[in-house]
Amino acid sequence: MSSLRRLVEGLADALGPATTPERLEAATRAALAASHETNLAPASPPRERFTSPLLEAAPPAVQSIALGLSLQAYSGRLPATIRARSYDAIRRAAGHHARLCEAAADAFGVALGQAPLILSPVGLLSDTASPTDLLKLARVLDAAGADAGVPLVSGFSVPAAHGLTRGGRALLEAVPEALATNERLCGMADCGSTEAGLNMEAVRLAARAAATLSLHTEGHGAARFAICCNAPSDTPFPPVAFQNPATPADSVHIGLCAAGVLHAAVQATAPDAELDHLTRTIVRAAHDLTAFGALIARWVSDRLATAGGRPVLPGAVFLCLAPANVGAPGLADILLEMGIAQLDAPGAQAAQALVFGAIQAGAHLAMPHVCLQRERPTCEAPLLLPGDTAERYLTALLLDAFAQPLATGRSAALRLAPIRGKQAGDLVDVGDGTGTRPVQPAPSLANSTFLDRPGRLLFSPR
Repeated sequence: MSSLRRLVEGLADALGPATTPERLEAATRAALAASHETNLAPASPPRERFTSPLLEAAPPAVQSIALGLSLQAYSGRLPATIRARSYDAIRRAAGHHARLCEAAADAFGVALGQAPLILSPVGLLSDTASPTDLLKLARVLDAAGADAGVPLVSGFSVPAAHGLTRGGRALLEAVPEALATNERLCGMADCGSTEAGLNMEAVRLAARAAATLSLHTEGHGAARFAICCNAPSDTPFPPVAFQNPATPADSVHIGLCAAGVLHAAVQATAPDAELDHLTRTIVRAAHDLTAFGALIARWVSDRLATAGGRPVLPGAVFLCLAPANVGAPGLADILLEMGIAQLDAPGAQAAQALVFGAIQAGAHLAMPHVCLQRERPTCEAPLLLPGDTAERYLTALLLDAFAQPLATGRSAALRLAPIRGKQAGDLVDVGDGTGTRPVQPAPSLANSTFLDRPGRLLFSPR
């Protein structure tokens, strides 16, 4: 029986046996009109609930909801084939991403920072690609991201800790022009790991690429290229973000600002509370944060799978202890509430160890794949340097920045921004949101021949 027939018969029963054809027709038309208006009216999405008094009192900021997409299935194909299939894959997978991320923010009642697309490292796609091939691919990736409506496309990257392939060298050669001429594309070079050491060739080539990019863009392009060590896969924060090539399906990764929630949790404890109680408080807060992030990842991934007709899995959750914005609490404020006057005060290292250990314990109770980001979610603001800074000095900066993280197994990233025509002390704004900052001095290091040595620099025994 048709819907219209059921509607008519239902109206006839409701109006009774004395109804006339004219009254029945008028009532039917009114009911159809009301039904049509109801179907066209935008339905307000139901507010999703997550039972946690702590998160209800201090909702966390969702800094990033990233869609991870692996292009590794196209590895080894002809450059034209890689370009065509990458474009189609991005259009299919990411076409609904930005819209669903905004819907998730509304449904859970949280603020959303960004909704980027992250790709598996482009430097792994072809060992025979030339810089020209990679420049063409960069334009395709940026255009696909624009058509899909995503603000950033991260993954024009190369993992080089264990050595550089021909494709990796070609990518680093292509980075300056690729990122200078495409507004969404981001990338990084992972130059070292605790296990493999620091690849000196990769450090030099990445420093050269970063300097050339910055000089060609007056420093504005430096924000979209990072040089890293121990770079974690599946992080949702460009430009260091990249999808693990071994991931079997598309996945959604979440970055939450944990500092505000943890600060509120510690603030609610008594000043003389036992350390066991303080630890349990942080463990509970970290568990709730991680479960909340996992819930958002599941919400978005399920709807992306339905909309795109392909599997999408919930991925990693990253908890960041950097302030969500200027004036928001960070790690230093958490320690202050614990009774530590400043980060370099006696007892600060022990208090930090308590915080980090409790966060890891609570997070892993909620889900196994969770990462703690102790510093800023991407990396520090681009380091402003004179335009004539020597490549050797850039190499030295990277070696010193990576020495401690490589020795301790932590990740680190640096963005270099030599500014053409500027000298130490000049004030520059490169448009990265940090405002006007002074250019730092850069000595020549002409006699530091240690920096010219080839091979790998190991910071811990194998």
